Amino acid sequence: MAVNFLAPFSARGGLLGLGPGALVFERELRVRGVRSRVGPTLDAVLQAEEGAVAVEVKTAEPWRKPPRREISSQYDAVAESVSGGTIDAVRAVRSGRTDYQCLDAAQLLKHLLGIHSAVRDEALHGPVRLVVLYWRPTRAGEHEAMFDRFELELDDFAERVRDQPVAVSGISTRDLLAHWSDRDSAAWLREHAQALRARYDPDLSSARGNSGV
Repeated sequence: MAVNFLAPFSARGGLLGLGPGALVFERELRVRGVRSRVGPTLDAVLQAEEGAVAVEVKTAEPWRKPPRREISSQYDAVAESVSGGTIDAVRAVRSGRTDYQCLDAAQLLKHLLGIHSAVRDEALHGPVRLVVLYWRPTRAGEHEAMFDRFELELDDFAERVRDQPVAVSGISTRDLLAHWSDRDSAAWLREHAQALRARYDPDLSSARGNSGV
């Protein structure tokens, strides 16, 4: 989904308000001081002159199985150096106090720490935003509640880490496609949105049975 939604912006500006820049998919941002075979890898990162946006994309993953809570203690010192809210979030996720049913907050925290390390090492220059682009059809029918749950959990997570400089937010495919389809958008962007709707905006209002999608 990341490539399908974002690839056209590699040659054009305008992604989430940024101008032209370097768009890289599957970008690994290692966390300084953490030893691991593979570092946190974001679905897409756009570095523009005025800042950067790191994008984590979610389709049906949040509703397939409960999120992980495992966060190695290697991340604690880095999280504590970022902010009090960040280390508190690490501890809350690890202990289960967050009680997230959909949101993989452990993964987002690792991405957040990877971004901080990249800024510190000048691999990214800010301001940097971490944006979760998540699948939500326009007509979700009886499945509305599960998408609502994901949004509430994401909002809660963003609030927990708001005392550090990387803004965390989410945007649904429903809202992004509506924005891109606006009559004030460029013709190519409206066409892009129309093509994406055929694949990513099914009508779930008539779907029966499996609420896990």
